[in-house]
Amino acid sequence: FSEAFTKETFKKSLILNVKYPAQKLWIEGPPEGQKLRAGTRVRLVCLAIGGN
Repeated sequence: FSEAFTKETFKKSLILNVKYPAQKLWIEGPPEGQKLRAGTRVRLVCLAIGGN
């Protein structure tokens, strides 16, 4: 059992109706290689160009 999956773990999902897919899609977060400790809060941002 991993420390990463405790009661503090946040998970969110949703369904979107897509009429026109995005031209470009990416997720921004901490820099690659940055070490994080259990319990550290991070911000992940999903970005898209184009689409509906």
